[in-house]
Amino acid sequence: GARSLPVSLTPADKAPRHWFPRLAISVLEPMTVAELVARNPDQASNTNALFDRVAEARLFGTDLDRGLFLAMRDAADRVGASHTIIEDVISGALSYRKMFIGARVLGRRFEAVTAPGEAVGVMLPNANGVVLSLVGLLSAGRVAAMINYTAGPASVTAAIRTAVIRTVVSSRAFVEKADLADIVAAAETGGARLLWLEDLRTSVTTLDKLAAALLWRLPLQRQDAARPGVTLFTSGSEGTPKAVVLSQKNLLANAMQAEARITISPADILLNVLPVFHSFGLTGGTILPL
Repeated sequence: GARSLPVSLTPADKAPRHWFPRLAISVLEPMTVAELVARNPDQASNTNALFDRVAEARLFGTDLDRGLFLAMRDAADRVGASHTIIEDVISGALSYRKMFIGARVLGRRFEAVTAPGEAVGVMLPNANGVVLSLVGLLSAGRVAAMINYTAGPASVTAAIRTAVIRTVVSSRAFVEKADLADIVAAAETGGARLLWLEDLRTSVTTLDKLAAALLWRLPLQRQDAARPGVTLFTSGSEGTPKAVVLSQKNLLANAMQAEARITISPADILLNVLPVFHSFGLTGGTILPL
């Protein structure tokens, strides 16, 4: 039978446009429909087999070795640095450029008080601040350990000790509104100190902002996709919460696997209702749209 050549096309009205765009062409080995179906005889139809092959082609065309920070920067290059990418009801909307500027400013602060490769706890709600903190930690070569603040004091203390977290990034306003004083105390019991975003914000100088505005496209540290990027924690329903360390390549691959199956574009808006400490809230709700 005829061999198929997987091709993915983006509708013209949804395709990013800018001057002198880069063009990348990725081609998989051609296969017949019979060969595709033979890989999984339980396929419901030939159409499903072809759809799987197209999804493979989309994933194959993704450079998973560049890491999360560079993947997000490349996305900014494709759709434009002025494109609005995150928004919350308090801080408002931020473009890619403003997001990276804020992340670089925070990343500098994280560098000053933590060590390279260190796990830094993040205890923040679904808002612009958690995205800036995540990108800032990635840029600085730190590991973002997403604290499940709904798990209870004992689980939080165990998570802090398991992942050897010495610093937790949080917000006083969030802790007060969510009534998380006991969770803060639990983190401190585990050996962590709190780093408040409000204090970091007041310490930022005009020079910091100018430097970040000039260098926003560059990560603070050399990026290595094989290194840990994020630590998530199990619920602890079967005992002490376990730390799940994910490399940047793991996270990017998960997001791109989802992107290969669903149709999204810069024109779409995603409302993330899952917390970022949740695996789906992190990958599908945060990393994928970025």
